[in-house]
Amino acid sequence: MENCRRSVIGLFLVLFYLHEALGRIAFEKLTDFDYRGNTYYTVKNLSLYECQGWCREEPDCQAAAFSFVLNPLIPVQETVCQLQNETSSNNPSAAPQRSVNMYYMTKLQLRSDNICLRPWAFERVPNKMIRGLDNALIYTSTKEACLAACLNEHRFTCRSAEYNYVTLQCQLSDTDRRAGQFVQFVDAQGVDYFENLCLKGNQACKGNRVFQAPRVGVAEDKVAQYAGLHYYTDKELQVNSESACKLACEIENEFLCRSFLYRGPPTGSQYNCQLFHLDHKTLPDGPSAYLNADRPLIDSGERIGSYLKILVKNRQLCHLTTPYLWYSRQQKTQI
Repeated sequence: MENCRRSVIGLFLVLFYLHEALGRIAFEKLTDFDYRGNTYYTVKNLSLYECQGWCREEPDCQAAAFSFVLNPLIPVQETVCQLQNETSSNNPSAAPQRSVNMYYMTKLQLRSDNICLRPWAFERVPNKMIRGLDNALIYTSTKEACLAACLNEHRFTCRSAEYNYVTLQCQLSDTDRRAGQFVQFVDAQGVDYFENLCLKGNQACKGNRVFQAPRVGVAEDKVAQYAGLHYYTDKELQVNSESACKLACEIENEFLCRSFLYRGPPTGSQYNCQLFHLDHKTLPDGPSAYLNADRPLIDSGERIGSYLKILVKNRQLCHLTTPYLWYSRQQKTQI
């Protein structure tokens, strides 16, 4: 009996240390990029959360590609989920390909107790970096160790990290690419930029957050229409006013809400408030994406609404815009 007990304890300790060595599962996400990989399962008309959840639970799944392309005849988004058991995203020399209306999610093992229960922990932008503005410089043997260091940082709020695959330099910063007009977000071959999406809403910016329409040189209704058609809604609700929609974005905890689309006073049981983790900074083409989108062939008559994003007053700007739509068939709430 004693030997059996010792064996059980020994097995538990082995599993514990193995878990600590491997880390916890998290995901990094790329927006409108795609990597080559071996797809072993494809399914249509899944929600984003179902697609990502399947990859999280399946040991063989290393990455998931989720597309949500607008069908201009309806117009609705048609989704395709591809699970991959091999991916080139872990190869620093592999170049991602541009892909419209695509989220590419790579599974990670991070040694941190601060991983959030969200679809992804980091937004990845290949071959980019912020010039200067680093709070800490360390050397890590892997990208995963760098990201874990950002999550574990306690001296300052780590909002972004940059990893150089050649020099093994890991730069941590309390600034991200939304920190105002003085931030230089530049090309950097062999360096990837990572934005911490495990932050709480009140940690997203250095200053106080305010909401305003995006000032990007594009008409507000065009930006709102683009968001309503081409962005996958993180969460949708029915609210009584724009201020209630704004509040829902401010207090959202299931993802880092950066923008919302309010479609006007409620009518019947239709949802009139969409929340998004995206803003124009997330788009590879930036504000010009709003100018290149085609209008749907059939007008559904749905209200365009007003789009607002977060703007932080006091040293750092964080944008919370009004017209981004992330369509979640699972997350539907009424307040």
